[in-house]
Amino acid sequence: MRIAICDDDEVFRDDFKGLLIRMLLDFGEECDVHEFANGRELLASRERFELVYLDIEMDEIDGRRVAKFYQKKRNDGGEVPIVVFTTVHPEYSYEGYEHGVFRYLTKSILANKLEESYLSTKEELARLKGEEFTVLYRDGEKKIRYGDVLYFRSNPDGRGIVIHTRDEDYLVKKTFKVLEKELRGRSFFKVNISYIVNLKHVDNYSGKMGKVYMDDGSEAELSQKATKSLGLAMHQYLKEGVPVLAD
Repeated sequence: MRIAICDDDEVFRDDFKGLLIRMLLDFGEECDVHEFANGRELLASRERFELVYLDIEMDEIDGRRVAKFYQKKRNDGGEVPIVVFTTVHPEYSYEGYEHGVFRYLTKSILANKLEESYLSTKEELARLKGEEFTVLYRDGEKKIRYGDVLYFRSNPDGRGIVIHTRDEDYLVKKTFKVLEKELRGRSFFKVNISYIVNLKHVDNYSGKMGKVYMDDGSEAELSQKATKSLGLAMHQYLKEGVPVLAD
């Protein structure tokens, strides 16, 4: 795992790096740990990290600004590391959750909480890696995030499935039956025999018109049978964030 420690306290960085490496060796895991004295150095690095331990208070660019940068990049579809705040002031850590920070560690008890924090971070990394899939694209492959898919629809000629994203459509050789299994536990809903929509991108729908209106202006066909269930699924998703795949 590629890990960054960003802190303006050199003694803390060295001690934390040693503690982290010893723990990872005990787990039998390979690691590549880099140190940075401030956010400016971290953001200037060309290394791609999976995990960043980030001090909140630093000179120049502090942890809050770095977290905001990563959040914007993530929202724009970029790949960013998991961020864990390290701080002597745990009351500041709650600001990080507004900017996509995964966890925080209080420096005074860091040694006692590091293993627990790291294991939960590994679980989150595994979850995030499962949030994308690969399609054949021109002469190679392309990774697509499930969150970027507005809907899946069966290809009119009966061969494969069209994946509709905001930027482009992709064709994959797959059946709806297989696709539905892959989408279980995610925020997708089958609105008729030919369409599965991402609830995250549903702007509105009309049972009378038989349409689901997506937030990019596109439309999916809605069956009468699915209209009531879609309303319930949308309510559940918006209230609790619980994905339900149904027809």
